[in-house]
Amino acid sequence: RKGLPTEPCYFLDFECALYPIPRQVGGKPYEMAPFQFEAHKLPSFASGLDQRVRLEGFLDLTSDDPRTGFLRALRAQLGDRGVIYHWHHYEETVLNKLQEWLMSTASDVPPDAADLVKFVDSLLGDSTTKQPGRLCDLLKIANKAFYHPSMLGSYSIKKVLPVAWEQATIRQHFVPGHHCAGDSETYGHPQDPYLALPSLPQSFLEAVGGIEALREIERAVEENDPGLPDAMKNGGMAMLFYHYVRMFGGADRPEIVAQFKNYCGLDSAAMVMVFRYMTDIVPEFQPNGAAFSPP
Repeated sequence: RKGLPTEPCYFLDFECALYPIPRQVGGKPYEMAPFQFEAHKLPSFASGLDQRVRLEGFLDLTSDDPRTGFLRALRAQLGDRGVIYHWHHYEETVLNKLQEWLMSTASDVPPDAADLVKFVDSLLGDSTTKQPGRLCDLLKIANKAFYHPSMLGSYSIKKVLPVAWEQATIRQHFVPGHHCAGDSETYGHPQDPYLALPSLPQSFLEAVGGIEALREIERAVEENDPGLPDAMKNGGMAMLFYHYVRMFGGADRPEIVAQFKNYCGLDSAAMVMVFRYMTDIVPEFQPNGAAFSPP
C-alpha cells in the first residue's frame, strides 16, 4: 500500500443529552451536554485490524456540566495529528455548539478555553481559509463505495454494519478473545453485533412504563429498528437512559456503565469494520489517501 497515509486513523462516536430547560442562570434551552465519547485507533491507514486499539474514552454520568471534561479528554486522546472518522454530521454539530460556548462570555467557560478553541478548530477546519480539519465523514465515503439490498436504502451504521459483519476476515478480529483491550462480549452475534447488546435494567423499563411505552419513545426519537426493543441501541435511547441515571442514580454500578460503554463502543468499532470493508473487500472501490481524507 505505497503512498497511503502513515498517520493514525481514529474512529469517533459521541453521545449527548439535551436539556429543554436551561440548567443554570444564563443558560439556553436545549443546550447539548456531551457526556460520552468512544474511539478506536489504527496506527496508520494501512494497519491491519489486529493492530486496532480501543481508546479509554470518556463517560460522565454525574457532573452537572460535562463539557469541559469531555473536551479535555478528547484532546488528550486524539492528539494533534491523524484523520478522525465519524458517521454523519452529528459530531460536527456537537463540536460547533461547544465552540460557540467556548467563545461566549458565559460564566462557566473554562480558563483554558482559548486552547480548547484551537483544538476544536483543528477538528472542524477553518471556514474562512477553507482549510479542512481532521474530521472526515465516513458515511459519505460509504455512500460512494457500495450498496447492499439488505440495507433497504439506508446508510445508518446499524444497517451498514451487518454487511461488513458477513465477512469472516473482519468478524474474526472482533469476536471475544482477540486481545483488544476494552472489547466486550457484544461482538459475538453471528449476524449483527447490535443484536447482542444487553437488555436495559428492569427498573428502567418499569420507570418508562414498560416495553410498549419504550417502543413509542423509540419511534419518536430514532428510526425504528425492530429486534432490540429493550436494549440501548441508538442515541435517543442513550439520552433517555442518561436522564434516568441522573434522576434515579446508579452511575457507579458496573452494569449501568457497561450499557453506555458497550453501545457507544460498538458504534465506534462499527466504523472500523466498515472502513476495512471498503478498503479491503469492496472490489470496485479503489481506496487511496485522497478518497479517505477530509474534504
